[in-house]
Amino acid sequence: MEKGRMNACERLVAATLIEIMKAKGEIALQEIDLVEDETLRGKDFALFGLSSLDWMELASRVEKLAGVELDDAVMIDPEIRSIAGWSACLYRAGALS
Repeated sequence: MEKGRMNACERLVAATLIEIMKAKGEIALQEIDLVEDETLRGKDFALFGLSSLDWMELASRVEKLAGVELDDAVMIDPEIRSIAGWSACLYRAGALS
């Protein structure tokens, strides 16, 4: 696994999540915190206060920025509906290569 590309995928998801949280008026963490903290990286987006509509907006933005589509499972499964889950999906799809 290319650690640099995986980190770039994590940063992309984290930065986009922060944008959405700020737009909702939620207190957002720093991108570096979301990427470096294993607990936050694996935290279900619902636990950040996002609704399913927010996940869809997040997915749309991430897909557009990454140039690949996310697997449908990342929207449904709370175990992978996270920065870690989405960035792994992007990595496997060849994003940012």
